[in-house]
Amino acid sequence: MQVDEDDIPDMGGASDAVSNDWKLGMFNLDLRADLIPLGAWAVKAKARAEQIRFGNESQIQWWGADKMPYPLQGVRLKADTGLHAFQVDDAVCQGLLEFLTAASNYDSSGYLKLGGKTYAGYARYPYVHAPGGNVTLAQAKRTVRVQGKVRVNDVLKSTEQLWALVDQVRRVLGLPIPGGAVLQKAGKCIVALHFLVQDATEQAVFSWHDDGEDIWQPGRTVDDMTTVIVNLSPECSGMRIWGCSPFLYTAQGQAVAFPGSALHESLPRLANKQFRGGHAVHKVALFFN
Repeated sequence: MQVDEDDIPDMGGASDAVSNDWKLGMFNLDLRADLIPLGAWAVKAKARAEQIRFGNESQIQWWGADKMPYPLQGVRLKADTGLHAFQVDDAVCQGLLEFLTAASNYDSSGYLKLGGKTYAGYARYPYVHAPGGNVTLAQAKRTVRVQGKVRVNDVLKSTEQLWALVDQVRRVLGLPIPGGAVLQKAGKCIVALHFLVQDATEQAVFSWHDDGEDIWQPGRTVDDMTTVIVNLSPECSGMRIWGCSPFLYTAQGQAVAFPGSALHESLPRLANKQFRGGHAVHKVALFFN
């Protein structure tokens, strides 16, 4: 996408939370406007991000079975980062991390097993920071994709470590809590969830994209998606919404919520700061709509 100089937003200075953080020096903070994909969806996603950046959108909308929207109380998008940051208990994150890194939970081809079923990853998702672009098998081994409410409910029921994390996310954000045998209450719910491994291959380190467009589901509206990302690892990683200051995950359990249809990216590490010796960042992304 060709971007004029006047089209680049004022970055507004660094976030107070990270302005003096030496860890920012591990990442390539170039704007990378040339990596914004072509298409009307990208123009719309960029405009959504700028609305957040300039304070015109600061709340996250929710709804129940009656489909009447209401703002989540106590959840606010910061104008500097465009995100609502929160904390999930690190012991809960550690439990899910141990499940995801246990060899016994993978089949002979290296794909994750959840509730007796095997789930593969993206494989052909093109918007990555990897210098050579998407590599099918490498990406499939570093992403796990659970699509659709029925499948999401299956893995919530079968994987207690995931259920514990989702329960924490609901309680911290003030989301409706299901009771009894109900896995997700009617209304806005998790329609997809992804597990990500971000390592030196950068196959799950994503360039500018829009979750609402990528994970659209029948009967759902792209603009209504809320993305929640939880850092399961103690290793540092980062992300950025277009026009906003970067946000760093610097500890296990750090999490963010934001409108998924706002243009955003993962922060790529500098070449001399890449992970070595098999180290990686593990995350779970929850997509509510």
